[in-house]
Amino acid sequence: IVFLNGHLHSLRKHLYARHSDGLLELELEDWKVNRKFRIVTIDAGILSFGDFRFGQSIYAVICNPKETKFKTPREPLYRLSQSTHIRIRLRMILLCSVDLFYYSLIGLAVYHFIGPWYIGYLSDDYFGAIFLWGVIVRGIHLPSDIQSYVGIIQFLFFLIPLTLCLCSSCYNRYIQLQPIASLNESYCNRAIRILTVYILFGYALLFVLYWSYMNTASYKLAWILSPFSLILAIFSFYLYGKSKQLKIGDFKLLQSTTNSYHCSIRRNTIEMDNGQNIITSRRAEVKNH
Repeated sequence: IVFLNGHLHSLRKHLYARHSDGLLELELEDWKVNRKFRIVTIDAGILSFGDFRFGQSIYAVICNPKETKFKTPREPLYRLSQSTHIRIRLRMILLCSVDLFYYSLIGLAVYHFIGPWYIGYLSDDYFGAIFLWGVIVRGIHLPSDIQSYVGIIQFLFFLIPLTLCLCSSCYNRYIQLQPIASLNESYCNRAIRILTVYILFGYALLFVLYWSYMNTASYKLAWILSPFSLILAIFSFYLYGKSKQLKIGDFKLLQSTTNSYHCSIRRNTIEMDNGQNIITSRRAEVKNH
């Protein structure tokens, strides 16, 4: 899997290379002067390591997920797909990598605290707006009564479920776009997908419609004009629809991270005494499994 050795200088921070047969060569600074040492672990047949300088209070080696640039064909990498907590992390990364969802959800969270939730005729003759921090009618500010409790309910029972739903939807779309994606899906994975995508989105949509109607039923036109009522339901449906139409190029953050791994393993070549490199550019050797 790997050839481990050391050297007596610290001219370069990382001296990592990959041979033509896939074997990794990982050098490390010396212990005598630089006090560097390496912790190597093998978890379920997958090798991981961490380079540390002596004197730290905690030394932690992350075994799973393993960095893409250190994966080798000799390892049972298929076992990584059996780790559920890695999938949760990947779903959040995928969601954040799409600009539309990232800025939309950030905007919803910020607007929840500063923007008007409902606007309309709060009485027969007076037009006003309801905020988290109070109510404004005819230019008069009325202190918050139960708006803080309403805001907590909206945040917990709508915004968080919508975020989780979009995470799962982006993840499933990303899996579908993979060239080696399997068409066979287990009953457990299908049930999880139905629960975390379709049922969760249906719940979030019905909740915002019902909750907004309950809060604006006595106000004229408020359910139609308010940002946190029918407009929010339409916008949520738009985000859900876009998550089903994503292309592989839309996942920008994940691609830039993967490309940085490629460039890192390509640049970190070890030079021999005669000035020749052990390895030349081999971008195709590092794959994101």
